[in-house]
Amino acid sequence: MNDTAALNYVIKDQLIYLRKVEVQVAFNCNLTCKGCVHGSPARPVKMLSPEEFARDLAALGSAARVHKLLLVGGEPLLHPDLVELLKLAKASGVAKYVCVTTNGVGLENMSDDFFSNVDSIEVSHYPRVRLRYTREDLERKAQQFGFTFAISAYATFQETHLSVPLDDPALVQQIYKRCKPRAEWSCHTFAEGRYYMCPRSPILGERLGSCGQLVDNRPADGVMMRDNPDLFGDLLRYLQRDDPLEACKWCLGSDGASFPHLLQSKKAAIEEASRIVHFAPTLLSPRARAELAGLLAPEDGKAEAAAP
Repeated sequence: MNDTAALNYVIKDQLIYLRKVEVQVAFNCNLTCKGCVHGSPARPVKMLSPEEFARDLAALGSAARVHKLLLVGGEPLLHPDLVELLKLAKASGVAKYVCVTTNGVGLENMSDDFFSNVDSIEVSHYPRVRLRYTREDLERKAQQFGFTFAISAYATFQETHLSVPLDDPALVQQIYKRCKPRAEWSCHTFAEGRYYMCPRSPILGERLGSCGQLVDNRPADGVMMRDNPDLFGDLLRYLQRDDPLEACKWCLGSDGASFPHLLQSKKAAIEEASRIVHFAPTLLSPRARAELAGLLAPEDGKAEAAAP
């Protein structure tokens, strides 16, 4: 078993109890952050349908329970049926707590029906983004409806994406082993009937399509949940796997270099999505470069071309 797998689940009464799972319910966003992990500024408007969400909840519920289920984006507050999604999640019995992660823009437009059906709201606050809904406003609603909330400031993003795959299996293995979204942060997800340890896996093909790469990693990187008579066994083996995901060849995990948060234009976001990015040590954080030094080839001309 890989040494971080146990962080994410326990087994009890023939069910897998997962620590945290996030579901992307809105694929676009009302902000245009450079380096968005989900590539939302360059993606078309698309929303998860309540019917598909309900099917996947029912499928996962046959083998697992989730301590905290997060509805994320893009920007989830853009979903016109967000309250219905919250009600479906709570009625399913799959999750103990149903939460929403938002940039906070649009909270002032949410109805009391929203606030009464959410267990927690996690606001990611970025520099130069003015929130009309203040901490005091949230405190009043939280006292009224009994949810919890947190506001976390994010001044930097990390390099994550490659559009040319890593060809060093040892380096890919280390990126997988060290990946905090997969392990420590438990940013697991499900989409279109499959469960993934990596939230970047289900959108990799779409992202790489913008760079002219044709890749379908989903069958290799996820576990089919729907109509799976051995979902418990398949999911357990998946959570214990030692070998990297296919997506790990195209990703820096949590080892990417940090850069200041930046709101860019829609045009710049589309250009960023189609940019060809080769791996170079300069894309890694100083700490990662030091810890992975034995696996890194001498820097070459690609480093400058790949730098942000």
